Amino acid sequence: MEETVEVNEAFQRLTRYVYRKPNPYPKATKRLGAILLVVNIAIPIVKLTIGFTHIGDCPTNPYVPLFLCITGILQLSFVVTFVIKILSKMAFQLVLGVACLSMFLIGSVTTFAEYQPDFYLDSWRYCDYSLFIFAYYCYIVEYLLLSVITLYVCIVFAFYSVKE
Repeated sequence: MEETVEVNEAFQRLTRYVYRKPNPYPKATKRLGAILLVVNIAIPIVKLTIGFTHIGDCPTNPYVPLFLCITGILQLSFVVTFVIKILSKMAFQLVLGVACLSMFLIGSVTTFAEYQPDFYLDSWRYCDYSLFIFAYYCYIVEYLLLSVITLYVCIVFAFYSVKE
């Protein structure tokens, strides 16, 4: 709790002379934050279930379900530590966020490298259809979500009100 107070005080000192106007859409901003929270909890759970159920179903690249599981665990733990204030130490969140982002990038490169594998069991480039299509579109949706979250953080920062 002391660390949060120090960060808030440092933020207030740094942004003391920045002009901020009141948020014209506070309800919409809170609603967008709630929607993003629900989506960021649902996607890792689905990634975990599909990743664990399809381990070994993609011989052409066995890392696709593995990275689905790893990124699902990291994303879920990041969201949980972000929501639960007891676990939210700044250094821990930073390390977890960097690990989450790096595994997300490695997993997306691994999935996009196997673009259009064969979905026939006898092929040497076989990968399960539902696993690959889910991983492929999941990473595309997460890139879009990453841009929406970045926009949300910028909006919240632009309308941050300093209580005096």
